[in-house]
Amino acid sequence: MIKELVKLLSIVNLQIKKLLPKALKMLELDIEKRKMKLKECKIKAKITKVEIRLIKAKAEALN
Repeated sequence: MIKELVKLLSIVNLQIKKLLPKALKMLELDIEKRKMKLKECKIKAKITKVEIRLIKAKAEALN
């Protein structure tokens, strides 16, 4: 029985070793995707700020 448990544990260990790099790679890709999304949001926020300034400038020019 102990030999069977050891065999099963070694199989599980091997599968974990195989899957761990894939899981880490997936996490890295997810992190990169989130960073890109954050950069995109920051750029959109800057564009919005510039648009608001332009609208304010036009409003002041009309007054």
